[in-house]
Amino acid sequence: MTCCDTPGLKPISEAMEIMRSKISALTEIEMVSLYQSLDRVLAEDVVSPMDIPPHANS
Repeated sequence: MTCCDTPGLKPISEAMEIMRSKISALTEIEMVSLYQSLDRVLAEDVVSPMDIPPHANS
């Protein structure tokens, strides 16, 4: 038995295949107000033109 052998766990490739079979891509896009956007997914990334906060914060 190696350090990675854990009974009952699926290999990563099998787990990824299961996850991919259960999801579908989002294809519909609609424009809504900020207040209507709660619990929704953005169609594209939002990027700030400046660093906020203005220093490394990781």
